[in-house]
Amino acid sequence: GQQPLGGRGAPPPRGGSRIEPTRGGFAFARLGDRCLDAAMAHLVQERPGIETQADIDSFVSGLATQRLPLDLPQWRMYITGTMADGRTLLLFQVNHAVADGDALVEVLMSMLDTEDGAPIRMPRRRGGWRPASVWQSMRGVLRACWGAVVADQLPGDPQNRLKLPDPRHPGLAKSFHTSAPIPLEEVQEVRNAIPGATVNDVLMAVAALALREYFLRHEPATLRQKVRAGFPVNIRKAVGRDILTPAHFGNRFSQAQLRLPLHLEDPLRVMADVKRQADLMKASPEPGFRDFLLRLVITKSGLSYANIAHAVLSAYGKVTMLLSNVPGPLDPVRFMGQELDDLSFYLVAPIGLYFGIVQYRGFIRAGICVDATCEPEPARLGECWAPAFQRLREASARGSAQPISPARL
Repeated sequence: GQQPLGGRGAPPPRGGSRIEPTRGGFAFARLGDRCLDAAMAHLVQERPGIETQADIDSFVSGLATQRLPLDLPQWRMYITGTMADGRTLLLFQVNHAVADGDALVEVLMSMLDTEDGAPIRMPRRRGGWRPASVWQSMRGVLRACWGAVVADQLPGDPQNRLKLPDPRHPGLAKSFHTSAPIPLEEVQEVRNAIPGATVNDVLMAVAALALREYFLRHEPATLRQKVRAGFPVNIRKAVGRDILTPAHFGNRFSQAQLRLPLHLEDPLRVMADVKRQADLMKASPEPGFRDFLLRLVITKSGLSYANIAHAVLSAYGKVTMLLSNVPGPLDPVRFMGQELDDLSFYLVAPIGLYFGIVQYRGFIRAGICVDATCEPEPARLGECWAPAFQRLREASARGSAQPISPARL
């Protein structure tokens, strides 16, 4: 029913709040219990007629063009009837103004059933600035100064088939596609075959290889251009359920960038290039420094929030794509007594292409969102995903993977 589902969808601290405009910004204002109960018919809705994955992708595309009214909580739940394969879909839509991906993962975890208070097993995540040596620390600081002060002022990626010309004026329609699953066990095999690699390194390399294959088929000239991916970096120190406290909840992330080596054909060379860049990012305080500069501009520049927002969108939109890795539970979990068979994740952003990589119960998928003015058929990207991984897997199995040296500035 609506009330039990709504109770799961409105956890603290912002699930039961509406947005109120303030001088130069906005704030969250908690609704009273009676108002929240009266709003449940809007917050929790049944949507019959969704029977296949294509129906899901089409429905999500429609949601991407709709803005949630500010006088109600900034989330919705949609539940379908029985789909063609016998399953039922529960779709949870949240405005990004509520919180970032790391916080919303914890919101999801708080909504799931638990047995005897046992914690849900999640992939181990490492974050923050972790230089391995004084020299690596110095290079990391130089990278931070260059990236946040100089590189952000340089021109963006040259125009390509997936690059949104102006992120301040995105297209009116988004298209979605969910890739075929890849077993996490096979991804770990690749990681173990390449000294020093992580699962995240492997997934970033697969994204680069998939994008290379896409451009090879549809726009080969782009393989000779600069194509970059931005990805969010959590800059809060809190972890786990502590993120749900008011002091740490919300949007506390910055951005780092990866130059995709589309000119390289050998999957192991692509992996090595991505790994070098990833190692340097881990040794750099660049995301935190970029966040510091942004907050300095907000508090000291005297510019309006609208002008700052336009500048931020222009800076973040200089890349071709956004890429994120959302770690889900390692084991099957239950919601209101029902086991979740699958977990997908989508993000609507003012960017040409978004790859949302999701891990759940031993499988990894990519939720692909493209601006329809750039690519109306996101399945063209999705069909490159699994073959790209197989190429990397076969190359790593053949050997020749050598220890990967640290990156150069």
